[in-house]
Amino acid sequence: MTTSGRRGVTSRREVTLRGAAGTLSGDLWELARPLGTVILLHGGGQTRHPWRDTGARIAEHGWSAFAYDARGHGTSSWAADGNYSLPALVEDLMLVAGAMKPPFVLVGASLGGHTAILGQDANPGLAVGLALVDIVPQMEPKGVERVLAFMASHPQGFESLVEAEAAIARFKGDGRGRTRTPRPGLRKNLRMGLDGRWHWHWDPRFLTHAYRPGTAQAAQVEDAARRLKVPVTLLAGERSDLVPASRVEAFGQLVPHADVQVVTAADHMITGDDGSLYLHPVVNFVNGLTDRM
Repeated sequence: MTTSGRRGVTSRREVTLRGAAGTLSGDLWELARPLGTVILLHGGGQTRHPWRDTGARIAEHGWSAFAYDARGHGTSSWAADGNYSLPALVEDLMLVAGAMKPPFVLVGASLGGHTAILGQDANPGLAVGLALVDIVPQMEPKGVERVLAFMASHPQGFESLVEAEAAIARFKGDGRGRTRTPRPGLRKNLRMGLDGRWHWHWDPRFLTHAYRPGTAQAAQVEDAARRLKVPVTLLAGERSDLVPASRVEAFGQLVPHADVQVVTAADHMITGDDGSLYLHPVVNFVNGLTDRM
């Protein structure tokens, strides 16, 4: 995979950073003379891989891009102390920023969006723009509980990728369970355990720190969002039950300068999703920032 242009030639390569919880693994699309770096953060229970096409496309537009597995996810280390709190994730984000070329744009899906908001609030000079992918400070409780219930299910793992695909299909209600064909990229979200079964590629202890509406954590993110000064875009999934119209409206009141878009046919990104429906809106946001520079 190569990308060429007036700012040099880049190829995607894996980068490993050493953080407080161990290693952080990521994919870097690095230009010789970039406009800056777009840092791509995934959601809870996901990995960096849904950002692969987005990272490559961003590099075509003059920015380096870095997508990494959060601690306890994908090929990044599991935290020995089980610390998957938002402050710990922000600490990791700052480590990543210290290893990349500024200025930065933060693109965060779900948990990654909350990490980006808190990181920017704690370090106002961190980024020149934030793109929040189907995430707001106060999400719809029923939708959140539905996702958490799915993440906590199947602690015994799966016999095959087909069985894992069927579980995702039942959750999404999209009928794919009848085809029993694993979606592309599903393998990246699973690991083979010592028991010979497939398990989600994240530390189950992460759920003890998972977001829940109405908590002090949610209020903290809300307060931080209210203080954002840089350009912000909210990309809300049309089919999302975590960020419905009422939550989108509330976010618009919370962050009046934010650009709010509803992405047609898009759902909240979960395990196995490829993020393709959000690709063009993210790239358009980054290009808009380029025009301001």
